Amino acid sequence: MDYKHAFDLDGVLAKQPPKNPVPWRKMNGSQRREHLDWLINWYRLAPPLFTPIEQQFAVITARKCTPEVKQATEDWLRKVFPDTDWVLFMLTKPRNIDNVVAFKTDTLRIIGAQDYTEDNRKVVNALRLTCPNVRIWHFKNGKQILDYSHKL
Repeated sequence: MDYKHAFDLDGVLAKQPPKNPVPWRKMNGSQRREHLDWLINWYRLAPPLFTPIEQQFAVITARKCTPEVKQATEDWLRKVFPDTDWVLFMLTKPRNIDNVVAFKTDTLRIIGAQDYTEDNRKVVNALRLTCPNVRIWHFKNGKQILDYSHKL
């Protein structure tokens, strides 16, 4: 598999979902289901943020890979990037910083990426250490930033 360019989804290609006022661990079962339904609807309708110029790219997201979330994500990508060759990679482990960095590191290596754009500063900093041969761009304020901290 050879995708030279890769992008995070939420906060880069799509607007980040609003923060949930109630932490997941404090929700009961029906509150969690209601929030998940709301989140899946957000994933289907999220406003686009950034449109890559590349006609082929990978999307590497820490969205949890459940059938409903995957379907909503793929539907959104097909709608927003109809004439683009994209491939989707989604997190299958619990979402914490270590798992997200490991997942994104492994995926970037597998696809042979040269560039990756991410909005989470902690993930950006970690990937710059774990993927020294990939240009890691920080997406901030609507722009891709390749700052002094990254040297190839």
